[in-house]
Amino acid sequence: MKLNWKKYPKQKNLNGRDTIIISKPDGSTKNLPVSELTFIFNQTSTSHTWVITHNLHRYPSVTVVDTSNNVVEGKVVYDSDKKLTITFFNAGNTHAFQGKAYLN
Repeated sequence: MKLNWKKYPKQKNLNGRDTIIISKPDGSTKNLPVSELTFIFNQTSTSHTWVITHNLHRYPSVTVVDTSNNVVEGKVVYDSDKKLTITFFNAGNTHAFQGKAYLN
């Protein structure tokens, strides 16, 4: 089957109200809200360990940025499919800061 992309234009930005269609392993499909695909965590207090509880029900990839939007690397430990802990080190010492974690 060939899709007519002019009839179904690509959307540049998605928001939490949008849905996408996913295929399940059994061949069935499901409309999944975009809000269930990603999670943004705001760390508003300075800390070297961030504990994040999310609603993704899986082990997401994680990208962390500081308040200047610089990417920061840390050690991610998955406590469960709904919770993870990130610890940050700088030259072997813990590194405390504020920022955001993007989970997807």
